[in-house]
Amino acid sequence: MKALFKSTATLFYLFLSYLTAFAQTAEKDTTVERLKIRTSFAKSYFGVDAFTTSGGTTQYATQGGLQSVNFSGTTSPRILLGGTHFWGHADFYVAIPVAKFGKVIPKELRNVSYSEGVETGFRVFPWAIQEGKLRPYVGMSLKGLGFAQVSNDPNKTYKTVPSVAKTIFPYQAGVVYATKKLLFQAGVNYKKNMEYQYPISRTQYGALALSPWAFNVGLSIG
Repeated sequence: MKALFKSTATLFYLFLSYLTAFAQTAEKDTTVERLKIRTSFAKSYFGVDAFTTSGGTTQYATQGGLQSVNFSGTTSPRILLGGTHFWGHADFYVAIPVAKFGKVIPKELRNVSYSEGVETGFRVFPWAIQEGKLRPYVGMSLKGLGFAQVSNDPNKTYKTVPSVAKTIFPYQAGVVYATKKLLFQAGVNYKKNMEYQYPISRTQYGALALSPWAFNVGLSIG
């Protein structure tokens, strides 16, 4: 029994000695390479991108019943604020739209408004972002979506119309290419369940189908 106690005490002493030595080594580990690893855990960046939607199909009322019409997508420049984390294996960001271009209103309608708002998302890189390397990613985001349309009917004198407002969670995939100071990115976004009912009048609804696809290209400085 005494021998067993002595052996246990010896092992415990050796274990404490190992922990002490490990801690001292970690404290003294201030080499340039180790400091580089520690400080590269997270890097913030600022940038811009262009986000392009693909339009969709909606319906409007006529004397002969409901008719369908296609409408085009638009391109929105966005401000990007984010940071890469986990030594280049993840990216968390916010994208803020500042304008909208390329809007084309079909002649069958007086106006069409389709917008996707501020986006908050993350991307995961199976292979860490590295200077001079092309890296794929997958990700997901959260944003608001809004749609409204105005009929060409001259008897409609109202100034406001109903709108479809939803919170969506797009999936995304793409690639990035990094230089010493810049990060180039191109991606595709896919949104599920993009078919809705739009109130054409107080008693009638039309089918609204928004394209699930969108695309973006961007440039960031970090």
